[in-house]
Amino acid sequence: MGCDPAFALLSSHVSRHSNDTRILCRFASSHAAVKALASGQTHLAGTHLHNLDALESNISLVKKMLTGTKVMLFAFSVFEEGLMVAPGNPLKIHSISDLAKGRIRMVNRESGSALRVLFDDCLLRAGIPTESVFGYDRLVTNHRQGAQMVAYDLADAALGLRVIAVAYGLDFVTIQAVRCDLVIPHDLLDISAVKILLDVLQMRALRKELSSLPGYDVSSTGKFIGEVICG
Repeated sequence: MGCDPAFALLSSHVSRHSNDTRILCRFASSHAAVKALASGQTHLAGTHLHNLDALESNISLVKKMLTGTKVMLFAFSVFEEGLMVAPGNPLKIHSISDLAKGRIRMVNRESGSALRVLFDDCLLRAGIPTESVFGYDRLVTNHRQGAQMVAYDLADAALGLRVIAVAYGLDFVTIQAVRCDLVIPHDLLDISAVKILLDVLQMRALRKELSSLPGYDVSSTGKFIGEVICG
């Protein structure tokens, strides 16, 4: 479970590599994905929190939400997060601060999503109260819903990914590039499907396809991020 659209590519490459292996992907925010992993509702979780300080936020989230579990984190992708806006960016939105000017209609993401964490942190660092952002409490639960709101002129800006903005013919304002990690319980590493998945992460064919997606960087793909023993 996770919310990187490129997980569909990972699933496709795993199936091509092994005809009898399938990776089933279900959309979930970073917090929801790790929570599902903790409760046994999924085998793997994808998380892409931006780093607030010198610590790895993906690792911090895992330590906070998992207990009595040993997990391994592997990098999957790095992608651009930001604001999806109308074609041509007619309202000249170039930063988070611009959302507090005038009556720019925004749609936000739900609490617990990585984009919401990023957005709230940006507002805090800029000294912008949430009350100054028109639409702060207007929520969607995934990237595509936000893109549709902008495409249908029901909103002027929505949090999302560059790859989704391009898919809907929208312009995009980058806030930050973040790394998406796969969280894999240590006791699943010997399962055939997981071994195949880890092999696929190292393959040039997967990286070539990932790198062709707008806003994606594959320089970290397959990298071992760390081992976490959750207390």
